[in-house]
Amino acid sequence: MHRPVVSVALATFNGARFLSEQLASLAAQSRLPDELVVCDDGSSDATLPLLAAFAGDAPFDVQIHRNQRRLGYRDNFLQAANLCRGSLIAYCDQDDVWLPPKIERCVEAFNVSEPPSVVVHLYVVVDQALNALGFEGPRFDRPGRVAPADCPLFAAHNGSAMCFDRSLLALVPTSNRPEDVHANAPMSHDKWILFLAAVASGVHVLPEQLMLYRQHGGNLAGAGSRDVAGRFHHVDSADHDHYLRLARLADERAMVLERIARAPTPSRGQTYQAAARGRSYRKAAQALRRRAGLYVPGRSMRWRSGQFARLGVGHSYAVTRHGGLGSRAMIKDFIVALAGPASLRLVGWASGFIRRRR
Repeated sequence: MHRPVVSVALATFNGARFLSEQLASLAAQSRLPDELVVCDDGSSDATLPLLAAFAGDAPFDVQIHRNQRRLGYRDNFLQAANLCRGSLIAYCDQDDVWLPPKIERCVEAFNVSEPPSVVVHLYVVVDQALNALGFEGPRFDRPGRVAPADCPLFAAHNGSAMCFDRSLLALVPTSNRPEDVHANAPMSHDKWILFLAAVASGVHVLPEQLMLYRQHGGNLAGAGSRDVAGRFHHVDSADHDHYLRLARLADERAMVLERIARAPTPSRGQTYQAAARGRSYRKAAQALRRRAGLYVPGRSMRWRSGQFARLGVGHSYAVTRHGGLGSRAMIKDFIVALAGPASLRLVGWASGFIRRRR
């Protein structure tokens, strides 16, 4: 059986509080990594001494790089990944704890006749003392193989719960990343990898919880709620401008994919997948612009109902992975068509009240 070289890409910044537990969990893996590549973004606490002490006794090679200037976590992770020599790379947060079979199970998922480009898994959401709070799964329909064409257009998953083929990093320069959905900054390191997986060999979703995802109040990204109230708590945050922005972002992603399709280096399969994926993003952009009209304040119910009908007739509510808005968007838009955008504030307020009462 082929034994790939596995690298762990760890991005650190003032992480001394929890770092020792994470490093210990790497050393306790049933399948040890072949190397740990650390990029520190200018820590002023004990992070670097802790790393140096660990490197002296670690059962694998440890490389520590200190950035000359602050990069931010997005580019810091990508820098660490690009410095790795392994054919498989696993992102690693400084404050989590990996369960012993994590690397072994991820590697097994790649050891098939047609390996995926990315493997993701479930994780246990814990508090700062590692007490379980619940769990959050990946935003894919079900466990198992997800073909490139079936990956969600705006796929997201916790980066430290993924392992990926380093060949993805060679598809497009990281400086060409489009804007992130949730920030006015380039796409995050984990979303970028999932984006590229859709023009390569897709994703494999493991149904196992292989990591403790620690929530301690200082997380750059936290675990979302899985209950009904949590899902509706921010339902009123999307407005006309939000959907126009999403349309612009969809067009940006299409442009990146169209460049991949025209490039001479990708394989014929990647060229086809990039072109098809680009068309899906263009379709999504068109649907989102039409949807934005529903959320303009002051429109009459007759106008909104007509716009909703036009969205339906135009197949705008097709499955999201193929450029549609999906069934959840259809339900939300139906409410807006009947009662107007202001009605969503009541839904959001009510769900927030339920959460506060618990």
